[in-house]
Amino acid sequence: MDDDELLLDDHNVSEPCVEDVNQQSIESLREWFLWSYLNVLFGS
Repeated sequence: MDDDELLLDDHNVSEPCVEDVNQQSIESLREWFLWSYLNVLFGS
């Protein structure tokens, strides 16, 4: 019960921040994969 309460409180407090960070990291990962793929295609 205590663990669940802690998780819920932490999630509610940090949710907006975490969503922004996740969105940014997902976008940068997509860019990184795209550029890596293009480099492999045109570099070989």
